[in-house]
Amino acid sequence: MTITENKQLMYRFTNFINTACKELAEELIAPDAVFYVPTQKEPMNGPSRFSTNTKKSK
Repeated sequence: MTITENKQLMYRFTNFINTACKELAEELIAPDAVFYVPTQKEPMNGPSRFSTNTKKSK
């Protein structure tokens, strides 16, 4: 991956973090990704759980 490609990917990921866009979540987050969030007792799995939790915290 080139530096330019890496920057573009990080820009899209930052955009996802700031918007909780479901389409970006599906594209950027692996289905088996596990997220640990301080406000949750149990870890979250996959892009749909991550984007749902992000929307709630905003």
